[in-house]
Amino acid sequence: MRIKSLILLSFLVLIPLSGFAQTSSETRFITRGESVEQALIKLINTTGIDLVYDPKLDLSQPVYVDITTSDPGLILNRILRNTCLDFIILSTGTYVLTERKEVLQQFGSFFGYVVDDETDEPIEYATIYLADAANSTATNKDGFFSISPLIHGEYPVIISSVGYAPRTERIVIDAESEGKIIRLSPKLFVGDPVVIEGNTTSLSYNKLAQGFDLTQANTFLSPSKSPIIKATSFFSGLTFNYAQNNLSIQGGNPSNYLLRIDEVPVYNASPIGTLITPFSPYAIDKISIQKAGHNAKYGGYLAGQINFSHDITNRSNTNSLVQADPNGLNLRTEIFPKDSNWKSAATFRTNQPVMDTPYGYQSTFDNWNRLDPLIQNFLMGNSNDIAHYQSAKNEIDINFLDGHFVAEHSPSMFSRTLISGYLGQQNFTSKLLSERSTLNSTQPAFVFSQENTASENYLAQVTHSRVLNARTDISGQFYISHSSFSNTYYMDGNDSLRLAGHSGEEAFDYYESTYNPSNELRDQNQITDITGFAEITRYLNARNKLLVGLEAKIINYSFRLNDLFYFPVDNDSEFGLITTYANNSWSVNNNLRLEYGLRATHSTSNNNIYLMPRLSVTYDTENTAIGYHTFNISGGIYRQFFKQYDVTNVGPSALVPYNRFLTPVDASISPPASYQVVFSWSVTASEQTNIFIESYYKWEPQSYDLNFNQLLAQPSELLEGYRNQSDFLNDTKLFSYGGALTVNHTFADPDINLKMIQQVNISKQKNAERFQNDWTHTPWSEPFSSSLFIEWKVNAKLSIVGNSTWTPVRYWAFNQSYYSFLATHNETSFGVFNLENPETQQLKDYFRTDLGVNYLIDLGRNTLITRVDLVNILNRKNEVSYSLNPMFDGNGGVEYERLIRTLPGFIPSLSVQLNF
Repeated sequence: MRIKSLILLSFLVLIPLSGFAQTSSETRFITRGESVEQALIKLINTTGIDLVYDPKLDLSQPVYVDITTSDPGLILNRILRNTCLDFIILSTGTYVLTERKEVLQQFGSFFGYVVDDETDEPIEYATIYLADAANSTATNKDGFFSISPLIHGEYPVIISSVGYAPRTERIVIDAESEGKIIRLSPKLFVGDPVVIEGNTTSLSYNKLAQGFDLTQANTFLSPSKSPIIKATSFFSGLTFNYAQNNLSIQGGNPSNYLLRIDEVPVYNASPIGTLITPFSPYAIDKISIQKAGHNAKYGGYLAGQINFSHDITNRSNTNSLVQADPNGLNLRTEIFPKDSNWKSAATFRTNQPVMDTPYGYQSTFDNWNRLDPLIQNFLMGNSNDIAHYQSAKNEIDINFLDGHFVAEHSPSMFSRTLISGYLGQQNFTSKLLSERSTLNSTQPAFVFSQENTASENYLAQVTHSRVLNARTDISGQFYISHSSFSNTYYMDGNDSLRLAGHSGEEAFDYYESTYNPSNELRDQNQITDITGFAEITRYLNARNKLLVGLEAKIINYSFRLNDLFYFPVDNDSEFGLITTYANNSWSVNNNLRLEYGLRATHSTSNNNIYLMPRLSVTYDTENTAIGYHTFNISGGIYRQFFKQYDVTNVGPSALVPYNRFLTPVDASISPPASYQVVFSWSVTASEQTNIFIESYYKWEPQSYDLNFNQLLAQPSELLEGYRNQSDFLNDTKLFSYGGALTVNHTFADPDINLKMIQQVNISKQKNAERFQNDWTHTPWSEPFSSSLFIEWKVNAKLSIVGNSTWTPVRYWAFNQSYYSFLATHNETSFGVFNLENPETQQLKDYFRTDLGVNYLIDLGRNTLITRVDLVNILNRKNEVSYSLNPMFDGNGGVEYERLIRTLPGFIPSLSVQLNF
């Protein structure tokens, strides 16, 4: 019955479009963006009519027609409808064009080409906005654009494109309007262009200014030192928690956002924290971020989504590059066959073979790769037998590689097919031989521990989009995405090697040679997602745009947790999701716009249908004394059909604090829901200054978290591993609220761009199984953060960039295993330290300042781009986490010393990129 209801709902949503797909035996005449003269020639060739006109008539205006009829007069009437021309039919049947004086004085058009100011090459996908007309368009692959009809008058217009400085001017539309050639000047990009898209799109001038400098995120944050996910901290509403290695969107749970490449999900993208970026930054062109209040097209995740678009655009005279920095090597090549509608690009990245650990982290990992004294003694000893260990030998090896491929086929300006693929692998191994330094202890003299983490992602997709007619576009996509992740922790210890006189080096070699991977207790997670969707965009009229889509998804997954520290979990299944959505954008007038929609998802795991309505209201003011204004309020109901769990890594030498496992919501629980509302206010005081304010509130009345009491149950209490998610999860409640103030300003002389972000993001959770069922700040909660970004373009070749970040309050200071493992065993009080409330122990404030110098060297047909990065130039060793060291005091009791794990201090690095 529910499936029939969903099919009926999809049918009702698609009814308005049923008329578009009807076929006819009559002649169908289509022209889009061609001149009147070209349309007339096509009409003559199609129908064979006789047509004459005065050569002095202006026939250059572009027209858009899609009509099915057998009457040539109706076709000709549609061609001339928005022009200053009319026609009469002579008695001989000849059609004669004439001027239409009454229209000549009312309407005109704005059309022309956008080109590169240096190369005269056309710029595709450049955006042209007319503020006072509430209208916009984009250039085609030839750089051509057209907006019509327009009432005669003066309009402010803004032309922008990724990689170019935006241009603002005023145009006059009248009967004499002619095509314009608009030239854009390239920007100096040392990093990669990044674009952020807001939740709602405004066609007014004031909304644009907020987005101008967003293309420069990676100019400020060099890929040589900042993974591309961390670069998103350049935008308001996104924060990166270095202590927890978490990216959070507007206070949301890090497990509640989704990463995509070309709209394809990439699951478990970074199991080794975010020390290593999951994608090559040289393969990415744009980043689109959907935050709170996003429309009905997007769904499935509560916090939001981040989509990375593959780069296929040739921005220079070169088509290949080689980039090297201390951590990695990037290779990229672009192929543009002559006289072909195809173009493609391939990017490959790998770590430097001589670098086992990320550059600048060697000494840090040497200090991190040690046994945690408290956890080690809890597992191997007791309160009367405290032992201390020192590192005898440790090895860390981190390897990664990924490949990106993208190809585009554009046989015409009305059709585009995009094919892309991605393969990424990451492997992390740590080995540690610890030697007991305490003499009077029964604990092992040598303890060997090894941790292995491996992940693999691959995806392939094909997307086709086509312009059916002047008002209707269609698109569809089919993809497969696979992710696998595994983690093993091995620990062994004895006295025999020391008693035999072997050194720590010899003991390390012995354990390493006898280690048998086939006997590993392995935690595993794999997920395969096969999805196809189709959607139709219909411009109902000048003010209404309707988007309707249908998506079918098949999911196969498995999640296995071994019994080394937890009770085993074995959860796997296959199920499907069928989703239909409709979203309508309605411009009530030039100032007020409404966007409303509905998303409906049917889950085969429990055979239920979930409805998720969305609403957005945007109001633009005219130019006031302090500039243009945009007000927006958006909200709706959101559900998440995939859940990510952070299982704490209990091993006393574990460098990865937790393992992340992703599973779709099974039939034993309901998909978590979130109720969201977001308000934003953008003020464009001038072309140089923009102020953006946003605030949000999210309420999750029913969410889920791991039940560590169940996971830590004794094996004898249960007969087999948990198979249903309700067996190892418990209900939680969560809310988050906050806001951000962003100020962008550009100085003309000297050429300096400045951006400041002040953020408040408060997130609290209530878990009946933890912390006395009180509301506590979440592990990723950082109530306040402040960021400053500066770019100084000294000249066309030299630029200096700097950024500074300050986070004054950070909770959950101790290792995750203290809260999830020790506290669950009722071990919460250690001298003056208490684990009953993670808010009582706070890390010191986080502060870091980076400086970068970029220089471009012109080598004729080639260019060399060098960048010197001075990371953490103030040498601030920021705290990551605390641990405790138990010791006997002079009275036979036990006291605890706090140990501090810190990030590296000052790290200089050099990046070299050759374009050829």
